[in-house]
Amino acid sequence: GLKFCFGIQLLSRLDATDRDEESFIVRTPENAVVGIVGGQVVLDCQLVPAELPANVEVRWNRLKLGEPVHLYREGKDQPTLQDLSYAHRTELYKSQFRNGNVSLLIKQLTVQDEGVYSCQVASGQERKDNKVMLKIAAVGLNPVIQLTGHRGSMVELGCTSKGWYPEPKVMWLD
Repeated sequence: GLKFCFGIQLLSRLDATDRDEESFIVRTPENAVVGIVGGQVVLDCQLVPAELPANVEVRWNRLKLGEPVHLYREGKDQPTLQDLSYAHRTELYKSQFRNGNVSLLIKQLTVQDEGVYSCQVASGQERKDNKVMLKIAAVGLNPVIQLTGHRGSMVELGCTSKGWYPEPKVMWLD
């Protein structure tokens, strides 16, 4: 009976040690997030468990971009260290940090904002990150169909429209 009890206690202690090494994970959506040109989008990023570590650094990067999109360090945003193309366009929900929410709001979206973003959370020696894909869309002008010519009993039509992203495919049906 005593050997069995000792074995259970040893196993539970090892389990607790494993959890200490992995004190938090960073979770982002698996599917791409879609934003509309000129609008705003939230790139969701949650810590699990929801407790934010002490002296936390939250860094949002876009892959293949040198400077961070947004950096929170030493208890405040660091706008002088962010990529200039994101200046005055990003925000973290700092009031939600206590719930593990380190999501990024990007405003005034442009086509150039499309790409893979990384949400990185660091505390002490521990640094975890996860990625989220942002797709950008723009709805263009209504298509205009015009008669551009005719040959015998055949007519030739043209279709024009501007401002779409990504570029749409046109399909003519009988």
